[in-house]
Amino acid sequence: MSYLGLTKKSRKIKKKKTGPILWVIIVIILAVFFNKVKIPGVSKLVGSITNGINNVGVTIKGISTEGFKYFGSVKKLKNENDKLEKEIGDLKYKLLEINTLGTDNENLRAKLGIKERYNHFTLVYADIIIRNYDNYIDTFIINKGTEDGVKTKQAVITEDGLLGYIAETEANTSKVVTILDPNVSVGVEIASVNKNALIKGDFKLKAEGKLKLTYIPIDTEVSVSETIYTSGIGGIYPKGIPVGIIEKVINKKNEIDRYGIIEPLVDIGNIKSVGIIIN
Repeated sequence: MSYLGLTKKSRKIKKKKTGPILWVIIVIILAVFFNKVKIPGVSKLVGSITNGINNVGVTIKGISTEGFKYFGSVKKLKNENDKLEKEIGDLKYKLLEINTLGTDNENLRAKLGIKERYNHFTLVYADIIIRNYDNYIDTFIINKGTEDGVKTKQAVITEDGLLGYIAETEANTSKVVTILDPNVSVGVEIASVNKNALIKGDFKLKAEGKLKLTYIPIDTEVSVSETIYTSGIGGIYPKGIPVGIIEKVINKKNEIDRYGIIEPLVDIGNIKSVGIIIN
């Protein structure tokens, strides 16, 4: 095929494409002309064409106006959303502050309760900062240490009663072992009969948060619901600190082997503040 043939074909295609466009332009010009001249019969046709063109213009204008309104609304919504997110962030921060203040107040009340109940002791007050989550009821870390006068083998108490003792110390922290630990024994007094016994941590009872009352004298009548206090024997726990309540007494054939189940007075799993008896 020759170059000339391609050129002719291209021209035909071009004419086909430009033909409709030229007719539209001619119609618009005639419409404008006849609209001014107002020739009967033709004016009506021209009016229809003009109205069509005008309607297209109005439609385009309407679309543009609605478009601006839409994007304006989107921008407004975004600004409002940003404002709400900021307000939510501020409220969360204020709630955190309130919760922190609530915790601080709770700790202060707990320390005040310890001070009022045990004002005959010299005390150092501390907060629990770490719990042993392998068995959290056995040990705690508190935020007071040797720089605060804390030493090993000092009794640790709460407003409700005995918690445990100081096992290890650092400059600013100490480790507390609770009375639920199976290696802990506490000399106690059964006040109603003025008899001494021993409270021990127990592997089986520890899961229930209970203690075992042992070495109950044979001739001693033990009353359920009686409160047990430290006897002062052993050198770590001063006399008269509440320890727990007798929940049950297990009697065996040989009364030497009988024992009691003790419910500690301290809610060991939920305490936050403690007192250390340093003198």
